[in-house]
This record gives sequence, C-alpha cells and structure tokens, in this order.
Amino acid sequence: METTKRDRDATVDLFLEFSADITAKNRMGNTPLHLASACGDLSTVKKLCMAKADINSRSNKGRTPLFVAAENGGREVIAFLLNNKADASILADGDEGVLHAAARCKRCHPHTIQWLLDAGAGVHARSGDLKTPLMLASESVLDCLIEDLYSKVSPSSAAPWQM
Repeated sequence: METTKRDRDATVDLFLEFSADITAKNRMGNTPLHLASACGDLSTVKKLCMAKADINSRSNKGRTPLFVAAENGGREVIAFLLNNKADASILADGDEGVLHAAARCKRCHPHTIQWLLDAGAGVHARSGDLKTPLMLASESVLDCLIEDLYSKVSPSSAAPWQM
C-alpha cells in the first residue's frame, strides 16, 4: 500500500508533536529541512520552519536548504524559504552559490533566478573551477540543444557518429 501525502503529513506532525530533533543531521550533514527542501515537500518545509528549524543550516558541503531546493527546481519551496529570510548570499564549499545550483538545474524557471537575484544571490560568484552561474546556465543550454538535436536525428535518438 502506497503512503499518501496526507499520511506523510500526519507522520511529520506526530514526530514534531513528540519533539523530534529537527536539528539532527545525517552523515552528509543534512537536516530534515534540507531533505524536505530537496524533495520539494512544501508542507513539511513549512512545518519544520514553524517548529523553528534553522533555515540557513549548512550541510557538510556548506549547502543550505535554499541551495538544495534550487538544485532540484523546487519553486514553491524556494519562494517560501526566501519569504522566511533564507540567506541567498551564503556560499557552499567550492564557493558555489545558490545561483550556481539553480543554473545547473534543467527545471529552474527564469522567475526563480530573478527571485534569487533580488534576494542577494551572488551573480558574480565563481566556483572552485572559476565558473560563474552564467557559465553554468550556458552549458545547460548547450546540453539541452545537443539533446534536442539527438532526438531529431533519428527515431532511435542515436548520436550522429553512431549512425
């Protein structure tokens, strides 16, 4: 039997009612708020924030819940976190900012980028390999163009050198 969204919400409510540790971290340093943000689970993100979870908690790699939400294209979660004072200027390890994460995400919407910029995300930040968010977005566009071309080459989507 599959667990429904309502069942998951009820389960989270029970854990919070019994004072589950919302600051607990897994081996990678992710808190429940990181995990809910990565999954795009807005309901759980809201509940954890209402329970006073640290909205700017950092994982072992320095990633915040906002960073992991941007990595996964979770617009509703990103909007909620920004509206609740998530710091868009925090850099993760390797000097990657939230814009780097958003630029790499193929599902990231231009409005989301605008929200992050308006919230102070570093447009000029350079990652450890000196890439800016614009460079990553450009690579992402190139990847999409290549995928699109491959899909049009033949019904089997074979690469040109494989024909």
